[in-house]
Amino acid sequence: MVTMLIDHCGILLFPQAEILRKIGRLAFPIFAYGIARGFTHTKSRRKYMLRLFVFGAISQIPYMWLHSGARFDPFTINQLWQFLYTLIALVAVERSQKSENWPMKILYGWIGVFLIFLPDALRYLYPQWKFSYGTYGILMSVLFYVFEGRWPQLIGSYVALSYFYGYISVAALNRSTGVNYLESLGMIEENIRTLRRYGRFLSMSGVFRQSLSILALPFIYASQRRPGRPFMNRFTPYLFYPLHIVVLLLIYHIF
Repeated sequence: MVTMLIDHCGILLFPQAEILRKIGRLAFPIFAYGIARGFTHTKSRRKYMLRLFVFGAISQIPYMWLHSGARFDPFTINQLWQFLYTLIALVAVERSQKSENWPMKILYGWIGVFLIFLPDALRYLYPQWKFSYGTYGILMSVLFYVFEGRWPQLIGSYVALSYFYGYISVAALNRSTGVNYLESLGMIEENIRTLRRYGRFLSMSGVFRQSLSILALPFIYASQRRPGRPFMNRFTPYLFYPLHIVVLLLIYHIF
């Protein structure tokens, strides 16, 4: 919640302070981890999904102004609805893992792959719709679910995911030159050269800025090593999400 607030302060109040956006890269993976844990341990997935839907609906109106300059964008989709969609994808992944019937295992596996990559496919077909983290964000929760407690595999796959995100970001940039997105994905040598031009892994700018999210892993690891009861009401993070956006918007317009 703290790193998310810092990130959103960087968007609305201090857009010139790049350090705030870099600190904010820690927020999403912690929430994505929470979604994977919630999926596994919640007493009622139906109620869990309903909470995400309701608070996603409440958050959607202020979230549409959460952009530099507080400009209105009706096509942006808030993170709670992304997490709700992620839970649906995780259902398919879980059923593929646990099914003892091979045809059903394969079927649910393909459904899971379809659901994971659908947001990015739609984003490039309809670029006005903004599903912020898209496939990258969904895959992050999938990794936390599949590799729960297996840290070598998790860290390795997380680093690979960061490179994957950088690669598809470069492929998306090629659209501005008129290259078809699917063709751009196949331009491996050119895309790798572009990645090198942007900088090394964990560079502080360019398409790799999101790779700083790997620095959230020590916090997630610490939470697993020191389990205990939550120190706040379960509804606090849900309420914090729309309320802090409203407060930041008020501060922006008043001052």
